[in-house]
Amino acid sequence: MDQPPDQAEPSPSVEQEQWVIKISPEQQERTRAHWAEQFEQLRRLRNQDREFHGLEREFVYEQAEMLQKYEKSKDIKHPRDVGNTRESILGNFLETSGYIPLQYAVSNTSARVASTEGFVSREIDILLFDRATSIVLMKREQEYLVYPAESAYGAIEVKSKLGKAELTKAFENIASYKKLRKQGVLHPKSERGFGIIFAFDTDLDLSRLRDEIKSLAEISPKEHLPNLIVVLGKMLYYFADRSAGKLTNADIESIQDLTVSGNPDGPRSLYFFYSTVMELLRSGEAPPAPIGRYYQLPPTAGKYSYEFNYGIASEMGRCATHGSFLRKLSEEGLEKVLAYCRRTQPRAYGEALAEAYGPAWAGGAADMWKRPVWVYNPENLPLSEILAYGISIAFDEIIVEGASILIPHYYSIKEAIISSCGLCPPIKWPMDSE
Repeated sequence: MDQPPDQAEPSPSVEQEQWVIKISPEQQERTRAHWAEQFEQLRRLRNQDREFHGLEREFVYEQAEMLQKYEKSKDIKHPRDVGNTRESILGNFLETSGYIPLQYAVSNTSARVASTEGFVSREIDILLFDRATSIVLMKREQEYLVYPAESAYGAIEVKSKLGKAELTKAFENIASYKKLRKQGVLHPKSERGFGIIFAFDTDLDLSRLRDEIKSLAEISPKEHLPNLIVVLGKMLYYFADRSAGKLTNADIESIQDLTVSGNPDGPRSLYFFYSTVMELLRSGEAPPAPIGRYYQLPPTAGKYSYEFNYGIASEMGRCATHGSFLRKLSEEGLEKVLAYCRRTQPRAYGEALAEAYGPAWAGGAADMWKRPVWVYNPENLPLSEILAYGISIAFDEIIVEGASILIPHYYSIKEAIISSCGLCPPIKWPMDSE
């Protein structure tokens, strides 16, 4: 959308916003105090006129109560207890205030989210998920819960006081969730959930905080950025182009010249947060989790998810001295293999085997023999030397980024693409042993 939702007044332009955010903290405080007093006078007059005159007053009450609870929580000494208490202040508001429709559930404990690609998010402070379609993939009492990405709408990171270190950690936690992709969504732009950072206070002045947000945004993929950053009662930050603020995933990802807008909308910041959450919930999708694809998740290496096409026979190695071990690919090894494959063309699986083992392996017309595969062979060696070892198969087939790739054991060993025992000295391919 082109401006923050449901605002009685339009959000400031980027030029106006930058003027507001660059004034001194003392001027900011005087401005907030002035408009807070003006609003309070108007609210009293409206109260005399009628009982209910809109959500504005109700959210001002809610915000004041939340800030009061935040102040009271300062009496708690243990950092973990303080963090849990402040998460519960926001969590209880979302869960019990009545403002969130019943179809949306709110996690009452820290949670994690998994995707069918094998990735698992970091611990999420508050998770909003679909009450009807959600299942729990893993539970240890009520302290460790893992939900499927499909049923999750969004994640909220709660911070007591938003400094540079806390902001960085919040960006990382949101990114760990937003990189998870849902299966079965109707619209491609709904494959990721939303992420919001919610803070009760900050120890940075507002212009410095804006600069820190901008610096982190410049080194982050746009699809992993938080949708909104709230400092309750002080400032709202959202990403924008040179003309308007953007809140949905699709709009943020489309920004060409990214900047950070700030709206010093103190008395209404809780309502702005709430209305943004509602818009993001309504624009999201929560299809049923494909349970079969969660039965056994593929291994991951950095940003890549991959699988061995021959399953347990390839994934588990056996060392005569140290027993069984997992054979894994590193992110660096996958980058190397993928870079080579992007420069080359695939060939039919049966054709590659026929070159390695002889014409009898051509396989005829069966689809499995005609399917395209890449052969990792940067030295351009004869396939009979690297895909076969006597009559034995001497390669692994992995599936990554939608491609089937044959990786000869020769290269796996020589370039350490697939891990070996780890406790034994590096092994050599027979042709290199002389």
